[in-house]
Amino acid sequence: MKITQIKYTYIFLGAILPLIVLYSGAMGQPWTIAQDTTIGMAQNIQPFSLPNTEVRQIHSRATGISYVLYVSLPHNYEKTSRGYPVLFMLDADYSFAIAHNVVEHFVRRDNLEAMILVGIAYPGKSQDMRTYRINRVRDYSPSAIDSGVYSKDISVYSGGGEQFLQFIQQELIPFIGQEYRTSADRGIVGHSLGGLFATWTLLTSPTTFNRYIIISPSLWYDDGMIFEIDHTNLRKLKGSKMAVFFGVGSHENQPSRGWPMIDDMRKMVGLLRGYQIPGLDIESQIFSNETHNSVFPAGFTRGVREVYSSF
Repeated sequence: MKITQIKYTYIFLGAILPLIVLYSGAMGQPWTIAQDTTIGMAQNIQPFSLPNTEVRQIHSRATGISYVLYVSLPHNYEKTSRGYPVLFMLDADYSFAIAHNVVEHFVRRDNLEAMILVGIAYPGKSQDMRTYRINRVRDYSPSAIDSGVYSKDISVYSGGGEQFLQFIQQELIPFIGQEYRTSADRGIVGHSLGGLFATWTLLTSPTTFNRYIIISPSLWYDDGMIFEIDHTNLRKLKGSKMAVFFGVGSHENQPSRGWPMIDDMRKMVGLLRGYQIPGLDIESQIFSNETHNSVFPAGFTRGVREVYSSF
């Protein structure tokens, strides 16, 4: 095999030795790089950023917590004057980038209507796992418990769901409506404890949103309290069109550990369908070979298509 030596400017990165030779292709012919080609110039290396996104901050009177908001706008937002649906996302530190790319992919191909995404996150991108868990347990749990989530010293922060819902209803939704052109069409995405919060909101304050994407909800929380609370607000709902999607991974049913995720989802879906609420569309899916940690991308992709095609 013939070897062709190429002279070019190279960069020292730590102790990495520069490449000084390139090998010929499979046909045995030498190939070269243009002398003026820039290869990995350090001054041109920049972090990748998501297009059409903004980062905002808001301090809540209801919870006393400051939140970071990740906002994704339609790619042609500045060229239009219409109001857009808003999809609010919990656990935004991992869910926002996934959702942004999925939605933009569908919108660009006319498979989904354009919308605004609002991810609710916390300062510092939750790099401290203990703080991250405390934030989730505090905001996403509708009742207080002494143990059962992560650890006892984290479980004691639970029970702030009511205040978090007040923040969303009385502070966040009005703030987004003031800052951006929005319509009355609102949705929420929640996974795990976030799915518990979304389910609880559906049952107790259903008109907060009209589209619910609920993935792997922790319906086992507090001995299944979600099945015992008053569902009257949802059951008496009339004249409203609502779409709800439940998803769970096929590997998530672990009743021996107190997490009967599939059983609980089926029970909740059956309960909601049994109420026979006019205008309430409920879909669900068990995702083959998915775990609690892997199911979100598939669940969101299916869920966003389901709830935004219902009406």
